[in-house]
Amino acid sequence: MTTIPSDTQGTDDSHPKAHLSNLMQRVITGVIVIPVVLVVSIAGGWIYSLFVAALAMIGVLEFYDMTRSRGAQPILPVGSLSAAGITAAFTWITLDMSSGWIVFAAVLIAHVGVCLLIGIQRGRLTAFSMIAGIVYVAIPAGLLILLRAQLNGLIWVLLAYALTWGTDTSAYFGGRLWGKTPLAPTISPKKTREGAAAGMIGGTTLALMLLIVTSTLNLPLFILTLIAPIGAILGDLLESALKRFFQIKDSHIKGFDIFPGHGGVLDRIDSLIVVTILCSIFVLMVQTGAAR
Repeated sequence: MTTIPSDTQGTDDSHPKAHLSNLMQRVITGVIVIPVVLVVSIAGGWIYSLFVAALAMIGVLEFYDMTRSRGAQPILPVGSLSAAGITAAFTWITLDMSSGWIVFAAVLIAHVGVCLLIGIQRGRLTAFSMIAGIVYVAIPAGLLILLRAQLNGLIWVLLAYALTWGTDTSAYFGGRLWGKTPLAPTISPKKTREGAAAGMIGGTTLALMLLIVTSTLNLPLFILTLIAPIGAILGDLLESALKRFFQIKDSHIKGFDIFPGHGGVLDRIDSLIVVTILCSIFVLMVQTGAAR
């Protein structure tokens, strides 16, 4: 869900017209996607849960599709159903916490069990890949649903977006303007330390602006605004490492380019995955402290 991907933080001017065209395509897609995300987030409730569930299902399928290059043979319907079940369980948790967590545990255990059985015939790599896809994509998506349902939930999901979008967009432009020193050349050669620094400043600044405007800034959340941009960059690097390992350029399913110029769902939520986990931890700390 990022506006401009940081996969191109570095400067490569060998084809300036191609870069400009690609940038415009990404900007246009971002201009369309971001308002949709914001409207759905403001609506909340079942609309938000269904939206997140749909993205989680696509993301899991993209992850499974990636693993095929290494010989895994995932069964796609199993991943789709489990992703839907996990996000539904988190929606249930927002309605009835005790029974909701039981449903979540049941869905997760059932998924792991089915994957292990599939692994007997299709190999351990297939079983591991099918389990990893749910852990990597569906569970963080469920946490996003849980965040939205909390007190001041809209602020919390907007905070996650601000940290992610601010970091990724600032990293992109910072890298384009000043990027010289490679950040992790063996993982993503175009990412630079200068871009990462700009990303951390941009993510922290945008998040602080949101918290100040909404009068929700406190010490734990201030610490979050400093830590989460680092998490966003690490999440982006993790996705880059996965794509390099599986020898693919973009995560989108062939013939299904949901975000033209942006890659697939995983390319858009790689940073958000880690940021959502961090936001969930810190928001829990804030609300637990307020309840005392």
